[in-house]
Amino acid sequence: MIQALQNDQIPGCSPSSQGFFALVRDHTIDGTFSDPYYGGNRDFVGWDMLQYPGIRLSASETDVRQGSALSPSHQSAYDNATYTKMATNTVTGRGGNQNA
Repeated sequence: MIQALQNDQIPGCSPSSQGFFALVRDHTIDGTFSDPYYGGNRDFVGWDMLQYPGIRLSASETDVRQGSALSPSHQSAYDNATYTKMATNTVTGRGGNQNA
């Protein structure tokens, strides 16, 4: 089914099943790897898959030495006071535009 979507072989999708596949694929990637502030990447699973340790507002000598072995911070950029938050998002409990 997925390959048929990708190859534009499913009738009834407008403008094309290939376009629909591309849209779903893009949204899946965005939701898996974006900052959890935006509602995806629940429990930081996307970042953990990539072994991305999360944001660091500073890096000590120890952090630099640890390199890829640095343990994950599991923090959104918006969990830090450095970043401003807009109105609280009722879905995620974090700031931001809930209509975005």
